[in-house]
Amino acid sequence: MRKIDPIYPDLAQKSRISGVVVLDVVVDEEGGVSEVRYISGPALLRDSAINAVRQWRYSPTLLNGEPIPVTSQVRVTFRLN
Repeated sequence: MRKIDPIYPDLAQKSRISGVVVLDVVVDEEGGVSEVRYISGPALLRDSAINAVRQWRYSPTLLNGEPIPVTSQVRVTFRLN
C-alpha cells in the first residue's frame, strides 16, 4: 500500500556501490512492518534499506477472514544513475 524509497547513502554513491539488499520482514496484522532482518547485500546500503522498509505498509493478510502476521523476503535495489 505504501512503499518508501531508500535514501542512497553518500558514501556508497561516492564509492560507486550499487546492488540489492535482501531482507526478511514480518508484516503484522495491521499491515505494518514489525520486524526486519538483514540477509545479504552491500553493507553500506544495509541501514538505508532497513530504514525505508520499516516505513512500508501492506494490506493485511487474511486467513479465514482474520488478519494474521506473515513473513516475507524483500529485495531493495540500489542503482547508480
